[in-house]
Amino acid sequence: MAFFLSKFFVWVEFYLILQSTINKQIKTKSITFNYRTASGDASFNEYTLNLIMDYYNLQDNQKYCYQFVNTRRYSQQLVEFVVEKIKFDSDLIEHLRKNKKR
Repeated sequence: MAFFLSKFFVWVEFYLILQSTINKQIKTKSITFNYRTASGDASFNEYTLNLIMDYYNLQDNQKYCYQFVNTRRYSQQLVEFVVEKIKFDSDLIEHLRKNKKR
């Protein structure tokens, strides 16, 4: 059980770092990001990351995500990909949500 928990916390920590890095890029580059949670939060979060990763099937692309033993790792290229998508379409999350429902 301890092994599972330690792997879980490493994954969560890395995921949070990824989200934080994307949020910093959006802010630093003054990119408009038109997404709000139900509580009004406007930051990039786990939901938005998962939506993008699922829609573009990024988990299976070694350029963005790779498996190391039993741990997934994400590249800086993933950060750049996501930031560019948001830069191109500030309503990206809403568009992906609508397309996902179909």
